[in-house]
Amino acid sequence: MTFTLDLGLLGVFAGLVAIVLTIWFGIRPQAQNVAAAVDSVSKDIAAVRQKVDAIWDLLIVRTATAGSATVTLHLNNLGEVRVSARPGQEETAYTISTEKSIIRSDLIIRLSKSTNLEARERALFAGRIPVVSDLTPGKVLLRLPSTDAAVCTTYIRELVHWLDSEYFTIAEGELGRFENPILRDQPSS
Repeated sequence: MTFTLDLGLLGVFAGLVAIVLTIWFGIRPQAQNVAAAVDSVSKDIAAVRQKVDAIWDLLIVRTATAGSATVTLHLNNLGEVRVSARPGQEETAYTISTEKSIIRSDLIIRLSKSTNLEARERALFAGRIPVVSDLTPGKVLLRLPSTDAAVCTTYIRELVHWLDSEYFTIAEGELGRFENPILRDQPSS
């Protein structure tokens, strides 16, 4: 049995190999650049959406009072605390304002991770955590990923207790480290 090598067939095979190598080494890096650009744009869109949501929430809280009730609590550390709920289709928005303007969204997020609050949030909301944002000093907006009144009120009760106890103790000390030295360094008159 003898095989003959057809030069035409060899040329076609070499051409196919050249096309595959061109695609592999030429187009592949550009496809990765496109994927990176799409990822960057997606992140930018998410950031813009978060900012628009915060502005929208501020407008709603400032202008609309219909459809929300306000509960006023008197707590040991935070003083008067007002809680308003706005149930929605997929989430429930709560506005919490305190007499002492010590509550800040970034500090709530950070301290919830170092205490047991985030684990409790994940347990209550099937692995998701509420989104918290500042409205004004001493006033935050929480978006709870639930429309179940029992789950939401359980969480808000626990959160308000946590804010008045663990959060207040840690936040007061932490904010004091940044603010008290300003008072000490005041020139005397």
